[in-house]
Amino acid sequence: MSEETRTRIRVQPVALSSVTHVNGLLSRLELGELSEDEVSSYRGRNDNWSGTTTSGHAVFVKQIVGQPADIQQRIHHMAAFDRLAAHHELEHLSTPRLLGYDLNHQLVVHEYLHGTVSAAELAADDAFTGELAALAGKALAEVHTLGAGRSHADSGTGPLPPVKGLEAIPGSVYAGSSAGSIEAWSILHTDTEVARAIVDLVGEAAAFHRPVHGDLRIDQILWDGERLYLIDWEEFRLGDPARDVGAFAGEWLYRAVNGIPEKVGKDHPGQADHQPTDAEVIAAGTAELDRLRPVTEAFWRGYRSVDASADEDLAVRAVRWAGWHMFDRMLALSEQSSRLPAISRAAAGIGRTALLAPEKFTKTIGLDV
Repeated sequence: MSEETRTRIRVQPVALSSVTHVNGLLSRLELGELSEDEVSSYRGRNDNWSGTTTSGHAVFVKQIVGQPADIQQRIHHMAAFDRLAAHHELEHLSTPRLLGYDLNHQLVVHEYLHGTVSAAELAADDAFTGELAALAGKALAEVHTLGAGRSHADSGTGPLPPVKGLEAIPGSVYAGSSAGSIEAWSILHTDTEVARAIVDLVGEAAAFHRPVHGDLRIDQILWDGERLYLIDWEEFRLGDPARDVGAFAGEWLYRAVNGIPEKVGKDHPGQADHQPTDAEVIAAGTAELDRLRPVTEAFWRGYRSVDASADEDLAVRAVRWAGWHMFDRMLALSEQSSRLPAISRAAAGIGRTALLAPEKFTKTIGLDV
């Protein structure tokens, strides 16, 4: 593992003197206060602060961004999961405890996990092993098999996929979109088969009522050398477990597609201007899938060892969610782009196949039963 990925990536935190409500909340929770000189922050869309307080508590404070009503709902989701987890003897799942929150200032406080590294950072060094993947599968299956009903969690569909945007995006969104983002949306707006498949996927998910993470990404999987943790339960709800399984598989599927340029480059050293043929792109993509598939296979074995009900139907639905994940990545990356990268178009093409013909894709991505 490289030195850069032994700890999670840090950035300069927002000065606590400008956000006095952070220490105000910590004081009300009787956790002490964070010191301006000793606090640190991790890269992400939300401002955050971590460190040890004056009373010796290790805390991670996050200020959630977004619309107020949406933020409050997300905080309630986190609190609901924390209550549910606290009432079960968990064998495989570890997650930092929720210590408190402030709805008015959109703040949440969790216990701070020292010395962790994310699965995304490990993956960048090819250090996320099959053993860790199996642990992630077991942890996620334990979430899905927790006894929970509608009194424990919401059963709404969640903000993604953006079903309303599949027909058209609002003028205000269009005006603020990058050229790359508009190009990405045009792919979805002109491919009626894919748009219908995504709408159907969301509709079918409403028939399932099992606890799910709801927004799983591999940067939400942390490893401290001894235990694996799942974090960020803002979209926790009752839903289809295939969504989470597909999100994990989709992360590795996307990594395989994203690795095509590097693989082609290695096959043509010293030829920076080489334009790969379609055959070379397909060969590189196949090689990357073969290289990364064992991670998803290990995850799926771990998952099925805990959830005996996991079957081919779950795998097929998960492939469809993995297909959506490819479009989700395309949309996310296009937001800051002046044009849609070729690799995003390739990801969308694979996502289309996974959405429309999932039965042919289970073995390809490592979810074979």
